[in-house]
Amino acid sequence: MSESISVDGVNESIEIKLGDGPSLEIKDTHECVVFIFYNSNIVMVFNSKKKLWEFPTGFKKQNETILDCAIRESFEKTGAIVDNIFPIGYYTISKEDIIHKTSIYIGNVSTFETRPEWCEAELVKLFDELPYDTAANQIYEVVLNYINSEYRHTLLVNNNI
Repeated sequence: MSESISVDGVNESIEIKLGDGPSLEIKDTHECVVFIFYNSNIVMVFNSKKKLWEFPTGFKKQNETILDCAIRESFEKTGAIVDNIFPIGYYTISKEDIIHKTSIYIGNVSTFETRPEWCEAELVKLFDELPYDTAANQIYEVVLNYINSEYRHTLLVNNNI
């Protein structure tokens, strides 16, 4: 199932594309966000600079694929070793003449290890639902609703996506 959802942001326009078709259109992205799960709970990090909860997000490095970026960012931000990770779409944020495109990944945590000492996130926490104080709340809600409708049964049955 493919979905395209438009959301009005503050002084910006947000377009979220989810499903099989949009997943193939992420090759030109340089940033990703990873919705990771552990025992059917969502894994989030507290960004002390923004004072908000967020999913692991980051930019790819030179000679790195966007998938490698998603795996690396998940570990660097949360200490999670993520398996069965794959793209489910992307979102664009348009502000004035600038369009920023971010790929969206989903993954399952097989285990947690110690995070790097230089990690920006002060706290990693498991949630059974999205906390109210999150970054990109409108985007997160749309993506989590999609994940719940398309993948939640699999998460609950065998802790795999």
